[in-house]
Amino acid sequence: MSIFEGAGPDFPAPRDRKGATIMTTATTRTMSRSGPESADSLSPAELHACGVDIVRQWMEQDGFRILGVCRLHRYNPQIIAKREGQLRHVIVRTGIHPCPGFLGNEEGLACVEHAAKCGALCYFANITLVPAAAADGGDEGAMRQPLQAAGFYVSFDGLKIMTTAERIGSGS
Repeated sequence: MSIFEGAGPDFPAPRDRKGATIMTTATTRTMSRSGPESADSLSPAELHACGVDIVRQWMEQDGFRILGVCRLHRYNPQIIAKREGQLRHVIVRTGIHPCPGFLGNEEGLACVEHAAKCGALCYFANITLVPAAAADGGDEGAMRQPLQAAGFYVSFDGLKIMTTAERIGSGS
C-alpha cells in the first residue's frame, strides 16, 4: 500500500478577505488526535496536512498534474507532480505565525538527491498560517494558536527550487 493518495476530489477553494487568502480547516477535521494539544487546537499533523492541501490546490490551479500526495510529515516528498513533461517532487513544511515552515539542511539535501535519482526537480513550499480572527483583532498571543474552527491567513510565495552547488556548476 502506498503512502500517497491519488489526485482526488477538489479541496475547498480559499476565499479572499481583505486582500489575503484564507483557508478553513474543514479538510483536516477528520484526522486523528495525538499529543497534548487542546481539543480545539490543530495537532502538528493536522497543521502540516492543511499546508499540503494548500500547496496541492495551488499547484493544480497553476497547471501541475498531481500524481500523488502524502500528508504525512515524516515522508518526503509530500507532493509528486508533472508539468511540461518534467517530474517534480515538492517538500511542504507548515508553520504557525510567527514561525514559518522549516526544512533543515541535511533533510533538504537528502530530498534533492532523492529527486535527482528519480529524474525529478525538487521544490520547497514554505507555508505560514495566521489565525484570521486573532490577526483581525490584533491579538498576537492568539495568532500562535491554530484553532480548528478558525479560518487562516496564508503566507505562501510559491515553490522554491532546491538544488546543490555541484549541480549548478555541472549544468545538470
